[in-house]
Amino acid sequence: MIKKCSKCEASFACKNDARGCWCENINLSTQLLAYLKENYENCLCPKCLKEFEKLNKLPANDKI
Repeated sequence: MIKKCSKCEASFACKNDARGCWCENINLSTQLLAYLKENYENCLCPKCLKEFEKLNKLPANDKI
């Protein structure tokens, strides 16, 4: 399925309904996953998720 990134609006392939999606290989903290669910309506593209993975923490100006 082709989706549009909730952050940057880029189109990307998503298999969130099936095992084996590329996003299963992205390692994010529980706190960061909660932040993403609260702040974005749907999936993020590989580029945006990898940016969050590099930080693996909440953006500096956001708090839970």
